[in-house]
Amino acid sequence: LDARLAALIAAEEIPDQLQTLRETTRIAYSVCDKLKNNMEFRRFLETLLQVGNVINKGHRSYENAAGLRLVSLKDLTSDIAATDGTTDQNNKSLLYQVTKAITESTPSGLTFVDDMIEVKKAKDISIRGLVCEVDVLKKDLSKLNKNIERLKKSLKKDKAYFPGDEALAQELSVLYEQLNIVLKSVDDGSKSLFGAFENLLTYFAEDKQTDSKDVFNSIAKFIEGVQTIRRNLEET
Repeated sequence: LDARLAALIAAEEIPDQLQTLRETTRIAYSVCDKLKNNMEFRRFLETLLQVGNVINKGHRSYENAAGLRLVSLKDLTSDIAATDGTTDQNNKSLLYQVTKAITESTPSGLTFVDDMIEVKKAKDISIRGLVCEVDVLKKDLSKLNKNIERLKKSLKKDKAYFPGDEALAQELSVLYEQLNIVLKSVDDGSKSLFGAFENLLTYFAEDKQTDSKDVFNSIAKFIEGVQTIRRNLEET
C-alpha cells in the first residue's frame, strides 16, 4: 500500500484495538483478583468439598478429595435445568443441597455470585491469546512508524506530493507517540495479568498449562448454576 494510505488505515484501527485490549485486560485481572480473594467464594468451595467428601464416604473407592478444580466446577451444574432448579433430580445434586443450605442459614454466603458478575464477560478470554495480540499490535505500530517515515521522505522529494501532507505527517507522528505510550501501558498490564493468572492457578493447585478461557468459562457456568438454584429457591 501507499505509505500515506497505509498509515491512515493503521491510525484508524490501532486506537480501537488498544482500547479493546485494555478493557479485556481490566476484566480478566478483576476476575482473577476476585476468584483468589473473595472469601465467600472460597468458603462455598470448601463447603462443597466437605459435603462432597461426606456424601462419597460410603463408596468403596472413596478417598478424600483434596480440592475442587476450577475447570471442573461447570460439571456440578450439568443436572440443573435452566427453567427449573427444584426438580427431584436437582434436589439430589450436591450444588443444589449446598446452595439451599447456605440460602437458609447464611444468605450473605452467596454474595460472591453478584460480586463476580464480570466473569461472564471473561468467559471467552484467553490470556495467552491476549499476550499474543499485544505482540501483533507492537508490530503494527512499528509498521505505522515506518510508513510515517516513508511519507516524510516522499515529501522531501516531492513538495507537491499531496496538499496538507506535511501537516498530516506531523499529526501522525504525534499520534504514533501517543499510541506507543498506551501500548506500553497495555503491554505492562498484560504481563501483570499473566502473572496474576499463574498465581491463581498455583493458589487453586491447577495445572500450569490450563488456559484462562477454560477456567473463566467453567466459573461462568458455575455462577450461572448457583444463580438458577437461588432464583428458584426464592420463587418457591
